Amino acid sequence: MSSKATGIIFAVLIVVASGFFLSYELNVPQVNSFSFPPVPSNATRFVDITLYAEQPGWDYNLGPSHANPTLVFQVGTVVNFTVIEADTLIHNLAINPGTSEASNATIVASIAPPTGSIQKAQVYFDSTGIYTYWCTVHPTTMVGLIYVNKTVSSVYSLPPLPSGYPVNYSQTLTIGSNSITNSSGGVNPSLYYPTGSAVNFTIVQGTTANSSFNIAAGSAESSFNETAVNSTVLTNVKGTGASFVAYFRDAGVYTYWNAYNPLKTEGHIYIADYQKTVLLNVTPAGITLNGSLHFGIPVMNSSNLELMISDSGSIGYNISISGNGLQPAYVKGNANTIFNYSFQSPVLAALSTTTPVVSSNSIFVFVTEVSVALNATLSGFVYSGLTNPNLYFTQYTLVNFTLVNSDNLNNTLVINGGTSENQSGYTTVASVTAGNLSSQGYYFFAYSGNYTVWNTYHPLADVLLAQVSAYTASASQFHVAQNGGAPSSTPSIFMAGTAWGSKKY
Repeated sequence: MSSKATGIIFAVLIVVASGFFLSYELNVPQVNSFSFPPVPSNATRFVDITLYAEQPGWDYNLGPSHANPTLVFQVGTVVNFTVIEADTLIHNLAINPGTSEASNATIVASIAPPTGSIQKAQVYFDSTGIYTYWCTVHPTTMVGLIYVNKTVSSVYSLPPLPSGYPVNYSQTLTIGSNSITNSSGGVNPSLYYPTGSAVNFTIVQGTTANSSFNIAAGSAESSFNETAVNSTVLTNVKGTGASFVAYFRDAGVYTYWNAYNPLKTEGHIYIADYQKTVLLNVTPAGITLNGSLHFGIPVMNSSNLELMISDSGSIGYNISISGNGLQPAYVKGNANTIFNYSFQSPVLAALSTTTPVVSSNSIFVFVTEVSVALNATLSGFVYSGLTNPNLYFTQYTLVNFTLVNSDNLNNTLVINGGTSENQSGYTTVASVTAGNLSSQGYYFFAYSGNYTVWNTYHPLADVLLAQVSAYTASASQFHVAQNGGAPSSTPSIFMAGTAWGSKKY
């Protein structure tokens, strides 16, 4: 047999073997002594759980502290699992009774590249006990526990209110048959408070059905090693109520819901370290800020942003926020409208309107703000006594540049990506004319990499390199309320903002 023929046969054997092992990896043999029962047609208790599949651990993209979270459910719960591929590897979600992996596991979902692929599965837990969920491909790192009506020792709870701490907010919510509403009639409204808020919740029974108002940290019900907290079980007498105080010590997203009707009663609470209010105006030419059609809104990371919209032309408009990995958020309005956005992680977003003229502006959600003063001279930028030194920043840094006119000539400070000047693709940051001392401007380093900072009037002399290192932080979720509806809880691997619009009459 020729060497060429031998090589072809060998290559075919490799392909066949690879296919076999790939098939084996996706369909690990199992003993069929255990299987979950089918979802009953009259099921009433549903919980949505999203797991990011990554070799170091389930949910690892949400931060190491959230890897392999313990999940806690009531017996009779139908769990809607969403599995997202996050590391270009093959994974299987397997579940079996007991506190460790076992051969009688049922594989409920299999996932494979590309990154971002999604698989969904429904599992009905009809029996109390402790279950193990794991990845058959990576059983040593991707393994966690599920408690069904069992006690778990390390569950989450809101921290206790410190002695003498003031209760500084109050919120009245009514539990109806298919929704939770506030005093203004908002359905499953998003709530926004600063870090450290103590909120007195008054829960009113708006139906004769049994209800239970629960709060958990995170963007889903009873996930991330957390159980429902401050649960107020109400009677089935319409009009009765109960109150309790929830202390939100830490920034982040929290979820509230009625355990007896979770699918239709889920809402979110956004706790942020900072608050900011911005007044925008919708004109026939587009959105303006302080009379300008082109603007950026700097917002510190972990902020609740209130956008107050004034419609000078009394026209309808459509506002969207998108970009940099965000799922687009759309809100509509006319006359005077207030929109609240919660940014729980840094991002660069585009703020635009489609009515009547498209205009696009930016929202800079930054982690750090620094000030840099560059002296423009004929021989180079001088910074801290050095001529054209390298500058070093971390991604999501907002830099307040001051251009000092040291040579008393015209000078314009511009920035573009890369290691050399781009004569046709730069951003103007600050500009000063002869006779004026200085000018200021902001630049948001939204991406890691190299940037060139230079002077259009002295490009050969005034030029330096800014090196931006990558920012590392946990990813989070994006929730958006569209056209006045209730906010969704669709998770995203990327961090985005959270949008909620309320009409002001």
